[in-house]
Amino acid sequence: MDTQSQQVDPIHVAHLAELIKKTPAILKRINATANGGRLFLSDPIRLLGDVRVVLTPEATVALEEALGLRDVNNPLHQLYDDFKRDAPDAKYPVVINGIVPSTLHHESKHGTVPGVVDA
Repeated sequence: MDTQSQQVDPIHVAHLAELIKKTPAILKRINATANGGRLFLSDPIRLLGDVRVVLTPEATVALEEALGLRDVNNPLHQLYDDFKRDAPDAKYPVVINGIVPSTLHHESKHGTVPGVVDA
């Protein structure tokens, strides 16, 4: 996806509810990216930018909180750069099947996640 990322339309995300709704399209981009799974695990916010997902500050904070990244000094930024440089590892692929914890999907369907209406 790296060579194509500039050719795809950005996916705009204003809040967590919208992120949940747009997860299938976002996952296609992540998993189509060389080492996308590893990149997501090392720095999800940065990868979303690389695959042209544009998060508002509110959506960024909500995702960081959902993933437990708000107060963590991420030592994996260098690892992200290494994964971007490396060839994809066909023997041990990492495929991402979701962006936020599945409990938030359940909560969003029951109206307990702010801003989510029928996700």
